[in-house]
Amino acid sequence: MRQTVQYDHAREERLEVYYRRQTASLMRKDAALKTVDEALGLTQDVRLPRFSVEFRLSEDVEYMPGRWGLASGLGTAFENYVARLCEMEKVRFANGVVGGLMPAHHKAFHDVVEAAETLERLGWPVNWQQNVQTILEPTEYGLRDGKLVDRFVGQPEHTTLGDELLLLGTVTFYQQNRSADGLTTPFKARVMTATNRALHEATQILLRNDQGDLPARFTYSSEWLPGKSGRSYRIAV
Repeated sequence: MRQTVQYDHAREERLEVYYRRQTASLMRKDAALKTVDEALGLTQDVRLPRFSVEFRLSEDVEYMPGRWGLASGLGTAFENYVARLCEMEKVRFANGVVGGLMPAHHKAFHDVVEAAETLERLGWPVNWQQNVQTILEPTEYGLRDGKLVDRFVGQPEHTTLGDELLLLGTVTFYQQNRSADGLTTPFKARVMTATNRALHEATQILLRNDQGDLPARFTYSSEWLPGKSGRSYRIAV
């Protein structure tokens, strides 16, 4: 029997907002792919989504038996951590992307953090923040100050570019230039290369207000900042 799913007006509006935000996210990714020259210089930000374990030699450079000794319980701890990540992903798929944060989300998140802390006590810290962001990327949830939050609820009036990119799980931001004569260029996509990170990661960006000249797809932008030869620029995301 065919069933018809009924949506009320509020839910239809919520879905429209969600898909508009997803479109903006895809536009950021597409813009980053087109900036080939910059992308070639992109270095892996250790805070961005990935899963890795770094093996390090002992500080004693001379041969020392047992230098690769296995920490007690390490294998079990790794298995537990990966299992917690899998469980969090199941929770994410089992709940609607626009339904808001549920108790199940917070429990799964707590379990991941607990498993990561166990590994850290064994001397094998993992980048759990990046792994969680990878799981949450298609949703509207993210990490702020180490906590699970709705990315678009309770947004701070100001933050840094680096923190906002981490929350969104992206390396793409936009820059607009203004000449000394006041002529402006269109916003151009930039990626957080090592050079751009040094220049812009700590840049303060402000929650948008009724700035008529700022495209609607942007949530935050910086003030106009001094550039070279009398020019200025601003950053948006």
